[in-house]
Amino acid sequence: MNTAIIVAAGIGTRFGGDTPKQFVKLAGRPILSRSIEKFDLCDEIDSIIVVAASEFVEQTRELVEEAKFSKPVKIVAGGATRSRSTASGLSAVNGDDGVVLVHDAARPLVSVEDIRSVIEAAAKSGAACLASPVADTIKRVANGEIRETIDRSSLMSAQTPQGFRVKLLRRAFATVADVDNATDECTLVESLGERVSIVTATSPNMKITTQDDVRIAEALLRDDRTSIPLIGFGTDFHRLEAGGPLKLGGVAIDCDLQAVGHSDGDVLLHAVTDAILGALAAGDIGSHFPDTDERWRGADSRKFLEEAMRIAREQGLALGNLDAVIDLERPKIRPHIDEMRQTVSEITGLEIGRVSVKAKTREGVGEIGGSRAISATATVLLFAADRT
Repeated sequence: MNTAIIVAAGIGTRFGGDTPKQFVKLAGRPILSRSIEKFDLCDEIDSIIVVAASEFVEQTRELVEEAKFSKPVKIVAGGATRSRSTASGLSAVNGDDGVVLVHDAARPLVSVEDIRSVIEAAAKSGAACLASPVADTIKRVANGEIRETIDRSSLMSAQTPQGFRVKLLRRAFATVADVDNATDECTLVESLGERVSIVTATSPNMKITTQDDVRIAEALLRDDRTSIPLIGFGTDFHRLEAGGPLKLGGVAIDCDLQAVGHSDGDVLLHAVTDAILGALAAGDIGSHFPDTDERWRGADSRKFLEEAMRIAREQGLALGNLDAVIDLERPKIRPHIDEMRQTVSEITGLEIGRVSVKAKTREGVGEIGGSRAISATATVLLFAADRT
């Protein structure tokens, strides 16, 4: 069993500001959430332990619950030093088998591939450290003067995750006397005379220390998204009842039917909203606007789509195109389609030439064919905002 310990117990003195850096948003999502996500996406990781400062345990728990990670995530309180915090996380690891990874929450850009490589190396050799070659020329100085230029050919900059067989890391914490002065876990294991394998990082894995680092990390995320468009698919279904008007695409269509729903029942805007949230892996319309919340009773569905677009823009993304299909038997909506397209275009900022809305009937078959229900599906493509 492989476990990831994500250390998020620091107070971030150098970062400044009123919000601890692990909760600061990076392209729309908390730094800590992005760090946890990388381990959640790694098939080789079975469970995750987050070490938080005692005063932020509850806030960390709320963050984890909101993110809805697929793997079990346990929250524990940290200690006075980094090493003590890691020890708290290690004490929460079940059993002595497998590999344990220790990772700084402030490194949210680590790749799943590098995580996997560290696990493999640690399982084989006992201990492994993700690192990058030192690119700058290194000088030894004294009294404000250069005394020596260091040969950098054998120098590596240690990063995280650092991986260990569970028994080995437990022994290091139990044996090494000066635990509190260790700046990382590899130092403790080295003190035992054990060798630590190096895994060379294959992607940027910067540590966010200052507020300027957040802007740099966001630029790296945008560059990454530039070559990876995001695709989302959304669907919505409502029963119909006698009444009117029927809201579709923000347009009130005069007819003798209306959708049954907690909000205004606009299946087109709901499907588009769901598609955008899906592309962002940001939950669905029900998690953002639950039908148990009276605030959304009878709400204009434009608000839902506007919120989905706000989340996308916070992450530096914009729509590339949108294709939607409405399934209903009546009324005939073809005369209203261009108005729907215009409304969706205005809400999303997508030019109308990239908004496609089509209508289909079910030829009298089923609930939709009997005019007892209506549905819509939508597919969206998102790019980095500077690409659209």
